[in-house]
Amino acid sequence: MSNPPRRSRRQERTEETRRDLIDVATKVFAEQGFHLASLDQIAREAGYTTGAIYHHFGDKDGLFLAVFSSYALTRVDEVTEIFEAGEGSLPRRVRAFTDHWMARQATDPSFTVVALEFYVHSLRHPELREALATRQAAVRLALGRVLEQMLREEGIDSPMPAQDIATVLREQAIGMTMAKLLDPDAFPDSLPGDFVELFHQLLLSRRSSEVTEFLVDAR
Repeated sequence: MSNPPRRSRRQERTEETRRDLIDVATKVFAEQGFHLASLDQIAREAGYTTGAIYHHFGDKDGLFLAVFSSYALTRVDEVTEIFEAGEGSLPRRVRAFTDHWMARQATDPSFTVVALEFYVHSLRHPELREALATRQAAVRLALGRVLEQMLREEGIDSPMPAQDIATVLREQAIGMTMAKLLDPDAFPDSLPGDFVELFHQLLLSRRSSEVTEFLVDAR
């Protein structure tokens, strides 16, 4: 098998520049918000000129989409890590995804806040809305894949497609995060996980009931 072509020094510098700008932009956007964040500040803190931002990302919208892509990929990696480290019953394993998300938001909700700001901004620009939707779907799709595998391993014939369940769980968690941002005391952080665990306990109960009915009918 042939080795992949070696990257040139120019390609490495390009990737390094993009990575530096995205890292700094993530911090500045989270601190200042999307509209108040300054490209001059981002470029200065990253050690580049604003020309580098325009060259690599086109404009402020393009830079934020790159930041969001990096954020989404990190969340996808976390979904995979939680799945691979999962132990215990199915309800507890699935709950781990929600508990991890709520713990992250309790510790630092700043990126969720700026993402909501950009979300509203994108609604007025169809091309941005589509680009953001594609990136946001990445985590939902990753969760659907691992949930489908978990249900298959448990031998559960779910009444809903795993991807639909993952979509509801993911968007429910985001909605509850928004509620907590408005009112931190609205409900305990454990509530989303309690619901997720109960839902999957009911799935297991449904399977047990079906097995019992099958055994009774077979006699």
